[in-house]
Amino acid sequence: MSLGYIYAVYAGNMILCGMFGSFTRLRVAALRTSTESIDSPNRWTRGATRYLFFQVWLLFSSGLSLLYAMPLINALAAMSVPKPLWMGIYLLSCVPLAVLLYRWDLRIVRRADARKLAGREAFRKRWLDR
Repeated sequence: MSLGYIYAVYAGNMILCGMFGSFTRLRVAALRTSTESIDSPNRWTRGATRYLFFQVWLLFSSGLSLLYAMPLINALAAMSVPKPLWMGIYLLSCVPLAVLLYRWDLRIVRRADARKLAGREAFRKRWLDR
């Protein structure tokens, strides 16, 4: 199995899961609380939602990392790093920013729960308790 194949699978997974993750992120932002998504008692729901959230931020940070791609490639060439490893190092350099954004996003989702629950209660009082 060549390195190019591994990079293609990684990039394809990142793009597809990033797109599905953006849909999941919007759905959670609009309709779900953290206990129904990222802190769910069901470990499959919790794991899948967190994975998709992370993939959204990994896709975003990979796109943002194009700003420093050429200086990084030039530095790797100056350090005599073998050319097949450049892409892997570049992709791994995106992970720290993605982790920071992911942790920030989880904190925001958890803090929004009170507002969502208050909105649900107001909706119930207004439309359902007549």
